[in-house]
Amino acid sequence: MKTTKKIAKKILIAHIYLAVVVLTGQVFAQTGAWTPTGSMTVQRRDHTATLLTNGKVLINRGTGGSAELYDPVTGAFNPTGPSLGGGFAQGSTATRLQDGRVLIVGGSPAEIYNPSTGTFSPTGNLNVARVAHTATLLRDGKVLIAGGSDIAGGQHLAAVELYDPVTGTFTLTGHLNAGRFSHSATLLSDGRVLIAGGQQIPSPGPAISLSSAELYNPATGAFSPTGNMIQARCCLSFTQAPLLSNGKVLIVGGFPTQAAELFDPATGTFSPTGSMTIARGVPSVTLLSGGQVLVAGGSINLPGGGPGTTNSAEIYDPVSGAFSPAALMIQARQQHTATLLPNAKVLVTGGFDFGAGSDLSSAELFSAPTNTPPAITAASVSRTQDLPASIGAIAQVNDAEDALNTLNITVNGAASATAGGVTVSSISVNASGQVTASVGADCNASNASFTLRVADSGGLFAEATLNVTVTPETIPPVIACPVNVVMTLPPNTIDTGMVVNYPAPTATDNCTASPTITTSQPQARSSPSA
Repeated sequence: MKTTKKIAKKILIAHIYLAVVVLTGQVFAQTGAWTPTGSMTVQRRDHTATLLTNGKVLINRGTGGSAELYDPVTGAFNPTGPSLGGGFAQGSTATRLQDGRVLIVGGSPAEIYNPSTGTFSPTGNLNVARVAHTATLLRDGKVLIAGGSDIAGGQHLAAVELYDPVTGTFTLTGHLNAGRFSHSATLLSDGRVLIAGGQQIPSPGPAISLSSAELYNPATGAFSPTGNMIQARCCLSFTQAPLLSNGKVLIVGGFPTQAAELFDPATGTFSPTGSMTIARGVPSVTLLSGGQVLVAGGSINLPGGGPGTTNSAEIYDPVSGAFSPAALMIQARQQHTATLLPNAKVLVTGGFDFGAGSDLSSAELFSAPTNTPPAITAASVSRTQDLPASIGAIAQVNDAEDALNTLNITVNGAASATAGGVTVSSISVNASGQVTASVGADCNASNASFTLRVADSGGLFAEATLNVTVTPETIPPVIACPVNVVMTLPPNTIDTGMVVNYPAPTATDNCTASPTITTSQPQARSSPSA
């Protein structure tokens, strides 16, 4: 066990001589909330935290001396096990198998935890003993164990093996193109595994960070190179690299940096995305139930150039590609764990606090910002053919989180729309949520329906049908008649056969280009002279 502690110190030396920085008084908006929960039975960092099928969380190994369970119902930690490894092993992994048991690998003999009995039991031996590796549950139920450092802590490994939970044995499979430890491993949507970053130990010399990445194909058991990350990143095993709902992989952390990047499996390339609000290394990274990503804590560089630890947190939105501040953690920490619970809260445990001069036993819960969909109710709207368009209320909207006058309103998916001779345009919404628009009906308009959509800043939306009732036009056509024709005949003459020509009447109508005019024979009158 002393050997394991010495190895961990060599691998993690870049992250333990840190000061603590507690950020307060930000002027930007913060979201979510942190609340305290029960403390662990021991102080620990670099440990594992595994969500069990019963909703509890198994805490094991790291610098702590025992295994324990967190119960989200009571908020308490209670001992379990004991672990066969005694609980001491930094750089271990814990993987929940498809049958609910947990495979623990690294620093001591591999073992299986059974939640039903609360006991640990030995399983097959690794072909190559290792720590600071990755363990990835594949679709077929096997576990891919990749890379890592040897037990002496002086050599990086390229060896890869598969654990079969049916037989309880490890089998060598393929080799990494670049031996590495403290890297990330992410199961992609197509079943392949992305291996990225990490460190190598050249001989002689200190460990160096890697930007290279490669893909494991379970169908062939082979690794193939893929595009390099934009920058080299070490220590990603602390950070994790979550698979987003769009199929891409988010990469943050390493040594303190603000830069974040996305891996696209379709192209095999990394591209930049929004930058974090501060430069941080080895934070925890958790995919939230709503698809956003919580980045919490980690190491930072102080203004004077020295290292520090932060209690800040932020949230990445895959839709906008931007990071925004989250509420501050109660405790500054790094090398901690973060586990998404069934109730959508995030359990953060342990870590290291240089200010306290020791590892941490405290834990806290993050409640993600809630975002409920907006609501919209369409008004009753009527218009008359041929009248000028007029502005009036067409709907009422409501939203629990966003200011109402910031909501986005569209009609038939656009800023304006025309249907059945009715046009809706110039849509606006005021602070009270009243939606107004210009609505007009042409000469031939008929009743029409439109789809109104209201969307909030988080992309949630609601729809309603706007029905416009159209009544026939009420403006009659205008007719222009010629002036009366007055004829004066000589005295004692008889009007016989005289032809009189006079101008024809004219008519105009807003809805008819050539309205029909019906005339009758005008009456001629004679006025004999006296």
